Amino acid sequence: AVWNGGDREYLLTATVSGRLNMIDPAKGKLLWAIEGLGENHFSLTPTAEHVFVNVGSKHPRDEGDSRMFGRLGAYAISTAGAKRVWEHPDEPNYLIPTWMDSCARRRLTARDGCVYYLVSGKEKRVRRRIVKLDENTGEILAEFPSPSSAPQFYLVENRLLVIPDASHGDSITMALLETENLKQLADFWKPPH
Repeated sequence: AVWNGGDREYLLTATVSGRLNMIDPAKGKLLWAIEGLGENHFSLTPTAEHVFVNVGSKHPRDEGDSRMFGRLGAYAISTAGAKRVWEHPDEPNYLIPTWMDSCARRRLTARDGCVYYLVSGKEKRVRRRIVKLDENTGEILAEFPSPSSAPQFYLVENRLLVIPDASHGDSITMALLETENLKQLADFWKPPH
């Protein structure tokens, strides 16, 4: 992802081995790296002050499975370094899938101090939900039940365009939520294709 550090742009990358990097593209130089995160497959979405990454979980996908769930955390970033400012609890109601088939997506978007994000949980009884978070604290400000475990989000003025599944042919649908309280503005629409 491109991060605007004032008068210059820098690159942020996160890896499947759990490393977050800031790179000066003009000099081809690694400015800093943070190790010890969880697997990061999904696209990074930095704001002026933060970047949001999978900080890891101790919950496996299935008993005996080497694939682990993840959870969202935020790092305050600058060209000098990064510091973790919050992370969601390592509990089933906050977990996200992190294996490759689940994560090569736009999992979150951010604007005006708020982050819009999907929490899908570990157990089937844990409800999937789209949450609006306070960027600085991670506090959940509003939530909306999600029909999918793999949505993508785009902010359009004061609306959140939700595409629950853009990967499986005729299951593609779209909906608009208002951003204040995540209220649905219309039924999910399935494009004719």
